[in-house]
Order: sequence, then C-alpha cells, then structure tokens
Amino acid sequence: MQEIINKEVDEMLTAGSIEPPNSPWFCIDFRKVNEVTRKDAYCEQDHRKWDQCLPDFQLAINSSKHESTGFSPAFLNFGRQLHLPDTVYCSKQEDPEGPPEENKILTAHTKRLQKLKEVYELVRVNLAQAFTSQSHYYNLRRREWRCHIGDRVMKRENPLSSAAKLAPKYSGPYTVTTVVSPVVYNLKSDTGRKLFHIHIIPNNNNVS
Repeated sequence: MQEIINKEVDEMLTAGSIEPPNSPWFCIDFRKVNEVTRKDAYCEQDHRKWDQCLPDFQLAINSSKHESTGFSPAFLNFGRQLHLPDTVYCSKQEDPEGPPEENKILTAHTKRLQKLKEVYELVRVNLAQAFTSQSHYYNLRRREWRCHIGDRVMKRENPLSSAAKLAPKYSGPYTVTTVVSPVVYNLKSDTGRKLFHIHIIPNNNNVS
C-alpha cells in the first residue's frame, strides 16, 4: 500500500469521498457490529448523547426473556414486567370509587407474590430442562477419565502471592499411591515426598 500512497491518490480519494478500511473485513465480529448498529440506530444522529440512553438499554436487557428460565430478570425479581418509559407508556388513572389506595396496593402485592410462587416452580422445570439439554451437548464428546495407582500425573499449584502470577501452573510429575476418590489422590514425588488428598490432572507428556 505504501507504493501507491501519494498526493494524486489522496486527492482522488478525497474527491470521491472514499475512505479505506482500517481493519480486514474478515476479522469483523458481526455480533458486535449488529449490537453497535442497534445502539447507533437508537441514539439516532447525535451520538454524543449515547450515555443518556443507558437506562433504556438497561430496561431492554432486564425485560428480555432468558432462554433457560423462560422469564425476564425483572419478572423474577419483582413479579411483574417493567413499565415502559413515559414516552411510550401511559399510566391508568385511579378509580375514585374503588377501595382505598393502600388496600389496592396490598391486594395487588399479595396476588403478585402468589403468582410469583407459581412462576418459580415453572422456572425450576425450565432450568431442569435447560440443564439436561445443555449438558447433553456439553458432554457429547467428553470422556470420563480416572487414573490408577502407579500412573504419572501433574499437580495444580496455587501460589498465594500476586508476584508469582507467572509461575508454572502445574508441578510434577508425581506417582499415584492411593485412590481416595475419582478426583482425589495421594501422590509421591520422585524424591520421595508424599502429598495427600490432591486434585490432579493427567500427565500428557508421557513421562516415564
């Protein structure tokens, strides 16, 4: 590109209102592009006031139904859907011949709590179904692994100091001496040091 950048080319691009791309087209994350496009359209032409639209974005997120639960976060917290902004929502006038305001609020709150209990039961069913469906695809190619006495494994290290954040994450290999449970083992190092009740991973380096 440097060979064709000159005054004549710049003038031609400027005259034609042509702006070269700043990133490769194949590196675009279209999900992010669509999200930005929706927000840009919502903010209309004046993008300097995008922060004033944050409450509306929050309303959209909190009132969106989740696939796993089948309900929106707002409904699970308050027992009702959130009211839309005043620009598109017109509140109803109170009936002067109705019961006192406090009684109306109490009655509505009691009904909402009762309905919320039924919703929670339905959410438990939805979550159980979602768990079954999602775990099926997650475990589709997962194979159960267990080691036996004499196998060589690696031990996870957990340094407490932040200065050791670049330290090796695993140490070893160690030899399994006792199987405590499918995920907990007693180990012994090559120097004879014994380690008890350790969570381990398989050693993929084929150390003998």
